[in-house]
Amino acid sequence: LQLGLTDTQLALAAVAVLVVLTYCFSTPSPLLGVIDSVFLRALDAGAEKSWGPDDISPKVGRTLGRGTFGTAYEAFVSSEGKAKLSSAGDDSSRVVIKRLTEDGQGEIEAYFNRRIRRIGQPQHFASFLGGSRRAGDMPGSDRLLVWRYEGGRTLEMFMQEPSFPLNLEDYVIFRNRMEEPPGPPGTATLERELPKRTSTMVRVGGTNTLARDPAAAPQAAVAGGSRTLSRGARGSETLSAPASGSAPASKSLFSFIGGGNDDDELRSARVVRKVLQAGVQVALQLLGGGNDDDELRSARVVRKVLQETLGALRAMHAAGVVHRDVKPANILIAETKQGNAARLIDLGAAVDLRNGFNFDPEKGLLDPRYAPPEQYIVPRDAPPPPGGLLTLLGSPFFWAKFTPDRFDTYSVGITLLQMAVPQLRSPATLKTVATQLKDAGGDMEVWRERYGARYEFAMLDRKNGAGWDLVTKLVRPRGGPERLTAAQALGHRYFSGNP
Repeated sequence: LQLGLTDTQLALAAVAVLVVLTYCFSTPSPLLGVIDSVFLRALDAGAEKSWGPDDISPKVGRTLGRGTFGTAYEAFVSSEGKAKLSSAGDDSSRVVIKRLTEDGQGEIEAYFNRRIRRIGQPQHFASFLGGSRRAGDMPGSDRLLVWRYEGGRTLEMFMQEPSFPLNLEDYVIFRNRMEEPPGPPGTATLERELPKRTSTMVRVGGTNTLARDPAAAPQAAVAGGSRTLSRGARGSETLSAPASGSAPASKSLFSFIGGGNDDDELRSARVVRKVLQAGVQVALQLLGGGNDDDELRSARVVRKVLQETLGALRAMHAAGVVHRDVKPANILIAETKQGNAARLIDLGAAVDLRNGFNFDPEKGLLDPRYAPPEQYIVPRDAPPPPGGLLTLLGSPFFWAKFTPDRFDTYSVGITLLQMAVPQLRSPATLKTVATQLKDAGGDMEVWRERYGARYEFAMLDRKNGAGWDLVTKLVRPRGGPERLTAAQALGHRYFSGNP
């Protein structure tokens, strides 16, 4: 009023301010894009330590994965690399390295790992340390990329085991002591304490209860005593159960798995773990372990993995980045207590729609088993981004018109279907489903009506079909009802209450 504005002018000014603020913070936020380009990028580059061949020991461990653009390995650091890890608060001696095979691909993947790192939500992604060109390479390209070692297995690897998804329960649900639920009175529990460097208490064999009825357990355990099942240089395993009326007892395996650089010991520890897992499953069957409990636990694991994957995509999409290759092979299952268990990796196919980096309208389908039928994040006849500041300023309109993030959420729906339906965990079977779904016009309800008799949908049909409803809202073709965004999917009733 002191400016001499009328009520109408004040109202128009307020509306204008609201419109500008809405634009500045709409997805992907142009204002945050300017801040990232001008300030955060420089700060991040200054904080990143240079990693080169001298930081990596000549000894390279297992091959963790092979892709179109390169191969990832477990590697060990030299004394120089150890100092760099220690300065970042990491006392391990292992890292993950990726050697790129295509010129320019190292630059692309390094760009997106740095871009995602600047989002400020490290719990969703692998911890990128840096990159350098290898000896003999032409300068100007990041050909050797380095991450912290946070795990060596992907969701796809776990899915190939018969015990999936209970083989993930230790990693996903019971990641530390605070999350370990007490067992019901009169039950024996099986727990494993991981190395002190992770301080994680998890259960062996994917089971919490060995027997619902203590009378069915071995006599020594029911009497409140204990029995040593195995003993070795690295620890011992003891079965114990409470005496009548006492608090639940526990069985702990103090197994220092993965210590040092001894590959033989690490492999041996993994064999022991699998033997124990198989033994516990047999014990459950002999002692009458409940299938209902197993189904609930399995549903809880699948839901948690999906929730963390969607959380990672929500963070990426808010920043204007589309992954374009979401699938179990690109979801790392972390072995560390910090951050989420499920983390998105392999960003080499991503596209940054704030500035158009790595965007090619002609570059489409990546993995036909998981990619949506349209094959492209935007129509091929869409005008390409003009580049530079104009792309940044126009990115909210581009995003709103073409909804490129739905490309990723379709893949998440297929991943949920594959995790929940046992017959679809084979890559070959999933490829057949892609053909069947095309024959059904992309309609999941039609697909289930035609082909569902050969598959088990029990996990998706829990809670009045909450999981199935979410699948149908994610796996749908363009042109009809819009797929859910990652944020919308996280608000679905599938994630509320017990699974």
